[in-house]
Amino acid sequence: SSFSFDAELPTDRDDWQIGLIVGQSGSGKSLLAKEAFGDRLTTGFQWQGACILDDFPAELSTDEITRSLTAVGLSSTPVWLLPYRALSNGQRFRADLARALATRQYIVYDEFTSVVDRDVARAASVAVAKEVRRHPSKRFVAVTCHADVAEWLEPDWIFFTEDYRLARGSLRRPQIEIGLYLGNYRAYPVFANNHYLSRPIPKGATVILGVLRLGAHRQIVAIDSYHACAGIKGLFVGGQGVVLPEFQGLGIGMRFFDAAAELVHQLKQVSIRNVVGSQVVNEYWARRQGKPGAAWRLVSRQHRNKPDGGKLRTRRSTSRATNRLVCSWEYIPESSRH
Repeated sequence: SSFSFDAELPTDRDDWQIGLIVGQSGSGKSLLAKEAFGDRLTTGFQWQGACILDDFPAELSTDEITRSLTAVGLSSTPVWLLPYRALSNGQRFRADLARALATRQYIVYDEFTSVVDRDVARAASVAVAKEVRRHPSKRFVAVTCHADVAEWLEPDWIFFTEDYRLARGSLRRPQIEIGLYLGNYRAYPVFANNHYLSRPIPKGATVILGVLRLGAHRQIVAIDSYHACAGIKGLFVGGQGVVLPEFQGLGIGMRFFDAAAELVHQLKQVSIRNVVGSQVVNEYWARRQGKPGAAWRLVSRQHRNKPDGGKLRTRRSTSRATNRLVCSWEYIPESSRH
């Protein structure tokens, strides 16, 4: 038996950045992608390093590698230090995406989101679209049997292998909603493995949970906490803020942390400060400095966090972010912003 069909796809001369080829298994998606795009078709990478950072090309700097991982929602430092074989299916998918985006300008990705659950697929689609759009010279074509990613990827064109039809024009991404709820320290173990600090949240901390709604589905995806600063009345300091890796890349993290700080400020009527060791958060807040609506003011530039008062390190102090590059930030309440 033989199988053939005619397909019209946009060319490299056309003005587009993101494309989507979608259809049922066996409908000719991979055949079409290989015929149309040749060696640009990506089916995965070989991973052999002791951690995933080691498998990126040597000519890439550490900053370039971590930026590409962060861009696709894989921004957890503990995950970066794991070998590929130790990652979950969702983390492996994001690592492959990050490596493709870091090393290629024209990417045709076969079996896009086929091995991950649909929440991860939606979040990853948003993250990929944001990263590709940031670089006008990049092009990305997703090849998948899952049509549900279309509105999250927002492609410039879609080819349907069911009826060999080409549709042009970008879709509009559904609204993403996240609600804030008061919680307590008992919720933190769900997030603990994704934070660089090993200490638990203090029992007396004010804990804010973020609940994401995607369609009819709701799930707790983020946590932030603040506790009273010893010896300074009217000041709360930030604890461990985390967005679950599966939902990073949706653009909810910074908005959630801002809203959580505002909620604690209003509930406790206190000033708020945060000592941040995340490069991603520090760079984002630094870019916002002086802009309308900026929520955080830099108090102390990058420095190395030291044990309390230079005292002898104890078992308790070893769980702190000692000798780590951090920045100190002060929260600007909404009522005080320009």
